[in-house]
Amino acid sequence: KYAFERNLIAPSVRVAIGFMTGAGLVIAGVLTHRKKAYAVLGQTFCASGALILYGVTFAARELYRFPAFGSVTTFLVMCAITTIAIVLAVRMNAPVIAILGMAGGFLTPLLVSTGQDHVLGLFSYIALLDIGLLAVARFRGWAYLSVLAAGGALVMGGGGGLRFFGKGPTGGGAHTWVSVA
Repeated sequence: KYAFERNLIAPSVRVAIGFMTGAGLVIAGVLTHRKKAYAVLGQTFCASGALILYGVTFAARELYRFPAFGSVTTFLVMCAITTIAIVLAVRMNAPVIAILGMAGGFLTPLLVSTGQDHVLGLFSYIALLDIGLLAVARFRGWAYLSVLAAGGALVMGGGGGLRFFGKGPTGGGAHTWVSVA
């Protein structure tokens, strides 16, 4: 904390340390999960690593304003983190990691939003995320994941629709049908 407050560690080094810590925890979780006695510890490492990776990616964009972390790059990195979390959840039979990945997936558009109207892109992303989550829920038998995915889609869809209804040249017409779909 002292080093950060006094700027003894450069922001780029902080972000690098964060990415290494998050990736290290994910790797440690995968390795630890191999032993049955430490399965829960491995899941905890993976979940913590994913959470750190989301936070560091967001900090690189919003806190430190690194040029390399524009909205598209940050979106793609967060999508990769979500994908890795979901794959690990399936592989480790860890619903907690799936829920964390789902939460990060639904928060990604909010965290990288530029405030511009990209309703079609938003709803396409939500549809892909939900298709993936429904496939995982069916494969693993996690019915509650389907309910959570539907709830996330409704919240994001409703929020996106309300934010952009009546704005722009379409006057809400096209946005209405995209949101409803």
